[in-house]
Amino acid sequence: MDDRLQVLLREYEMLHAENRLWLAASDPKLVVAFTACVGLAGLGVWKGLHLLFLIIPFVLLFLACILTVQLSNVVLIAAHLAVIEEEINSLIAPRPTLSYHSHTILKIADQPFCRDPVTGRRRLSVTLVGAVLAILLAMLVAAAAMWYALPKLSAQNLLAAHIYAWALGAFTLFFCFFFVQVARSKEFYMHVIRDNFPPGQSSRKIVG
Repeated sequence: MDDRLQVLLREYEMLHAENRLWLAASDPKLVVAFTACVGLAGLGVWKGLHLLFLIIPFVLLFLACILTVQLSNVVLIAAHLAVIEEEINSLIAPRPTLSYHSHTILKIADQPFCRDPVTGRRRLSVTLVGAVLAILLAMLVAAAAMWYALPKLSAQNLLAAHIYAWALGAFTLFFCFFFVQVARSKEFYMHVIRDNFPPGQSSRKIVG
């Protein structure tokens, strides 16, 4: 049991370090995307190339897909950390010792609403509020770019404007489907990861 516990603790530490790396990797991508959008808009106004604004929604969607892939890795690591916490708790004490990923994250960060067990008050999850604000801001920027440039493309080439609109719509639907699948994947990941542990351990139970 001691050897297994040591292995689990080492894996727990390594996954924590990898999780921090994935989270930190988001910042450079956001800076690059912001710079690219500002550069395209500035060049479009300066040179009178208004159609450059039509690239901005695709830049934002491309970045969103990259960040969603990154989010998928973070969710997978968090799911594995939660299962390892369950297994460690089952080995070292009758009462849970580690609880951040197996309880706190699941009950607070992964839920749209949180309820205070003492006062009974409910509040929005900070994670949800931040994600919604980021999505709304990106949609506003994309809509403004299209409102500014799409009529000009329609006046020059109506077929190209229709192709652009259909391509952007298809890309947007693909991203929405992809993002929803990733956002709802933690429980699935935890079920799959639990199959790696011996039957009968407390880590086999479902944590909601």
